[in-house]
Amino acid sequence: MSLYTQSQFGPAASALQPYADKGDYRAQLILGMAYLQKDFKDDAKSVHYFKLAADQGDVDAMYFLGRAYLDGKGVPQNTTIGESYLTKASEAGSIAALRELGNRHADFYRESNSSVEALKAIQYYEKAFLLGEGSAALMISSTYGSGSISDKYSAAVWNAVFQLTKTSQKTTDAFQLLPVAQRDKAMMDSYALYSKYSSLKPAKSFLDKVRKYRKPAE
Repeated sequence: MSLYTQSQFGPAASALQPYADKGDYRAQLILGMAYLQKDFKDDAKSVHYFKLAADQGDVDAMYFLGRAYLDGKGVPQNTTIGESYLTKASEAGSIAALRELGNRHADFYRESNSSVEALKAIQYYEKAFLLGEGSAALMISSTYGSGSISDKYSAAVWNAVFQLTKTSQKTTDAFQLLPVAQRDKAMMDSYALYSKYSSLKPAKSFLDKVRKYRKPAE
């Protein structure tokens, strides 16, 4: 959908409207996104189209709808409903939803120092990492880096993994704070985790779906 990627949201909406009205969930999703943009913003319309697409099982629409409920934009704020949509999206493989849920539990961890919240955050980040989200390794390292579950070894290993996702080169900087006796094992562990990441196909973004959109046959 070149009009959307060229930021021509009005013409894009006009072109997509007939297909969205006929039930094309991809058109509904892109319309929902168009109504989030600064110069074309209409939160209520955005939620309307995300809901239509989410009801047909679109993972991205579930994520955006969940965010709308959490933020109270276009709908009354409702954390329970928002987290429910994010959970559905995460279970269907949405990296954005996994990252958002991880961030929420990480925030709760920082506020409460609850190890339960920390472990939930790490669980979501690890799932995102194993779907190709390299930055999740840094979030895991940060979570292990302080508070009630503070674990310097795990923090160092995941920090090294994050560095590897950026450079694919051997790194020792992450291990400087570890005892010398632990450094070789930490490096091996980091490479084992990185090997899982490097064997994955690159994660797809929402814009990949937009670029590949083709109008359905009449």
